[in-house]
Amino acid sequence: MLTRALLMAVPLLLASTPASAHAAGQPIARMAADFAAAQRITMGEGARVAIVGDAVANARALNGAVRGRLDLVKWPRATMLYGTAQATMLAASGPRPGAPTATRGLVPEVELLSVRVEPFLADFGSNRTKHNRWYERNRGVLFLSSGIRWAANHGADVIWTTTSWEGGDTRLAEAVAYAAGKGAVVVAPAWPAPRSWGIGVNGVYDPHGLPGVIGVGVVDLNGSRLEEYSAKNRSVLLSAPGLPLPTTGPRGQRYYLDSGTAASGWVVAAAAMVKAKYPKLAPSLVIQALAATARRPGQQGDGAGEDVITAAYRTSEPRAYDTSIGFGLVNPAGALKMAGRLAAMKPGKDSVAPGARFGGGIPTQKIVAVRHDKTGLTGMAGAIGGGGLLLSLASVAIVRGRRTPNANIEAAVRNQAGSPPRP
Repeated sequence: MLTRALLMAVPLLLASTPASAHAAGQPIARMAADFAAAQRITMGEGARVAIVGDAVANARALNGAVRGRLDLVKWPRATMLYGTAQATMLAASGPRPGAPTATRGLVPEVELLSVRVEPFLADFGSNRTKHNRWYERNRGVLFLSSGIRWAANHGADVIWTTTSWEGGDTRLAEAVAYAAGKGAVVVAPAWPAPRSWGIGVNGVYDPHGLPGVIGVGVVDLNGSRLEEYSAKNRSVLLSAPGLPLPTTGPRGQRYYLDSGTAASGWVVAAAAMVKAKYPKLAPSLVIQALAATARRPGQQGDGAGEDVITAAYRTSEPRAYDTSIGFGLVNPAGALKMAGRLAAMKPGKDSVAPGARFGGGIPTQKIVAVRHDKTGLTGMAGAIGGGGLLLSLASVAIVRGRRTPNANIEAAVRNQAGSPPRP
């Protein structure tokens, strides 16, 4: 188990990593330097992030960042531990009166939406039977889909969910497509599939397997995939470290987020930076900017003199993309530069007029979003490359066709306090 000093190391890099860290070739140090460079451009001001999963408390550490909330679960009452930890990873304002131990978020100027679509074990007083029964009613897909739509309708620029379900439900696919139509980028960790589903641990499911969703892989300090928390398939677009990150709870407690939650949080922050700087940029172009500028572990050079067109453009597909880490580690500084280029592009003289329609009219049948090929998801890498902190848990509970990361969040609190967790 990591010590407290080591747990603090990665966040401190954001403020202290020198430019020479790039040359050292350490993937995570270089990523931290990329975040520090991006933070000098924007802290996320004006962007709105929806956390769709657990509820977010009006914690002092967030300094009024929550601008809207929806609770589809209603019962039991939310303890808001997990959601608040996610929120403070992004938007905590740092130590302040009433919250002296509060951490500082990656994008502390963002606005937040709290969208509760599932209960966590702590909400049931750690009663696993009641917790499991809630999921047996199978309302989760409906709630998740509705929560994504609500977030999109309430101005979310980035929608972050760590909740996943077996693929095949059109409601979720349609909700993601609807959010994209509203200008929102959806981010989700690419968790390994539960063995009970019979699709293999590297099987693709939703929402990270849906078109328009940034599936995030989890890597270690060396930039290698953490198999326990990260699937290997073509739904993985980008990667980020799953190292424990300090966050703040509803009442100022110290928690740690790790695994796919922490990794996807880094990507959410990067997407929020791009949307803050270029609010009208289409989700597909935001995704392109992030994918095209991702850094691969072992990539030569620090990028200082080569423009921001990185591995995704300079090499062939097998080297530019692989199913373990996608296009590489997220690079918000490079993405901001690329987004600026994309935002400045003008339609060519041969472009189709805005009002033109194929066939001369509105289609009479509903258009269904194209789903990824679950066996290979072929073509995604070529299309993008060609152009265009948990609360410190090692286990992940699988309950009736969905995945609940960090279900034993209460145990982490008691461990921090020095008392043994309940069984």
